[in-house]
Amino acid sequence: MKKIIILIIVMLSNIAYSQKLNFSVFLPPVKSTDNYYNDFNTYVLPSPLFSMVTVSMIWSDIETSQGVYDFNTFDTQIQQFITAGKKVNIVTWPISPSGVNTYTPAYIFTAAWASSLGASQLTVDTCSAMHGNGTTTSGMPTPYETPFKQGLKNFYTQVINHYNNNPNIGYIRLGLAVGGDFFPRCSSVMPGYTLTVWENYAKEMNDFEAALHPTVKLIQSVMLTGADVEAANAVNDSISIGIQGWQISDNTATTCTSDWCALFAQYTGKVWPLELQTINYSEADGVTTTANPTGSLIDLIPFAANHHADVLELYLVDWLLALDPNYATLNGLDIVPAYAQYASAYYNVIANASITNINELNVEEGFVIYPNPTKNNLIIKTNNTNKEQRLEIINLFGQTVYTSNINKKVIINTTAFANGVYIIKLSSDKETIVKKFVKE
Repeated sequence: MKKIIILIIVMLSNIAYSQKLNFSVFLPPVKSTDNYYNDFNTYVLPSPLFSMVTVSMIWSDIETSQGVYDFNTFDTQIQQFITAGKKVNIVTWPISPSGVNTYTPAYIFTAAWASSLGASQLTVDTCSAMHGNGTTTSGMPTPYETPFKQGLKNFYTQVINHYNNNPNIGYIRLGLAVGGDFFPRCSSVMPGYTLTVWENYAKEMNDFEAALHPTVKLIQSVMLTGADVEAANAVNDSISIGIQGWQISDNTATTCTSDWCALFAQYTGKVWPLELQTINYSEADGVTTTANPTGSLIDLIPFAANHHADVLELYLVDWLLALDPNYATLNGLDIVPAYAQYASAYYNVIANASITNINELNVEEGFVIYPNPTKNNLIIKTNNTNKEQRLEIINLFGQTVYTSNINKKVIINTTAFANGVYIIKLSSDKETIVKKFVKE
């Protein structure tokens, strides 16, 4: 009998998860000069363990001059991930994470821009975390003041319109303050700052984004204090929520960081995705410090999988540890060669939780799908001639997009399917066989 290639889901440990997860590489290298570029492309990017990459978009890189938005360079850089079959998640960074701010376009700080809006010139503050370099554009702008807020609204209008209906984009996390987060850097010296003012700023921005009627999925990062209010406001606008402070203390704390355990339980099934990002790269030996309280993925991932998380964003070095056989010899600030002993454990804990973990095996029986890739119609023929089998088609977000019963052959019109990779499950009372196909 002619052998065919099929795919089956691999269970690599006996840990029981209440749901499977989508994994993303947080800040992968995009240029050949970036750290670990070659190792990432050789060992990490081809892996089926993750379906997404999460890349940063800097405001001043896109708005090259006032009112001029150029996505060409960014779109060219992310094409390599799309070609590899990965969804691209975008995190917008309107203000530099710390130190000297170079991410906010210079015109936002000018008196002329403020005057055009009938507003006072933007207040710029400095503190130890955002000390600037003495120039008027290098400190921490006050995000809820009109010049910054209106400029950001204009930028986000362009971002949403540009990526609406793009099947290659997983979601966009729209940063409202430093980096891609919603943390009030320099709040102690920020004029007029109160928690209520900060929450109202987030609500105004969420309402504005929702009024654009985005078809692309949006995520709002919520902060340590006020997370419940911020999450409720976002979900009311059909915007999902993300936490960028995920750490090992969440496993035992009464309240998780930013209350994410309770919030995910409250909003699971109402918005998608519920996203977690580790606060830093992990420590494979489980040792935590004040500087890095993340802990080990061996303990973190099972807890997240059983507490309604949908997407886990993991730092690049954690993926290198799990997938790169050269890890112990790599040089870098976040590389700990001694952690190489944890490589198989990291691989296993990710593989066991991943919704896209599929391996190819040769078997004597199964079913045939063609053409693959397909544009219009997909034909499925099964060897079974006795009993009906249950057919499911699932996208890489874990959503079932098609179901039917099949006896011997079925032709499925895939015209309405979004482009990308899909998983086909054919189930009987004796076994389940899984394959994948690509819709172009």
